Amino acid sequence: MNRTGMLNEKLNVKVQDEYHAFIEKLKGLPPDKIIEHSYEKVFKEDLALALSEKTLSPDEAKAMLSLKYPLDALYQEWMKTDISYMDMLSDIVDNKVESAVKEMKMKNKER
Repeated sequence: MNRTGMLNEKLNVKVQDEYHAFIEKLKGLPPDKIIEHSYEKVFKEDLALALSEKTLSPDEAKAMLSLKYPLDALYQEWMKTDISYMDMLSDIVDNKVESAVKEMKMKNKER
């Protein structure tokens, strides 16, 4: 494995270890607190996956490795964005409603 691959693998291991520690912490919480952290759990899992699918340059990987908690840093960055996840979900709902109406109208015409 080349240097870039080794650094990326090291970063992915660090992020996975951080994620597993987060999950273990959640397991020790009462159910209502676990539910409060469910959004964070889902997005940290997705961010870890997104990072694992990237090949960072050696400098990028080293910079991320230098962070004490790179996964939490990614999550905090996500929380600062103005991207609305709800807008994406709303688009999906709108698209499905539109296609369901078209399907219903086509079925009614066939009758």
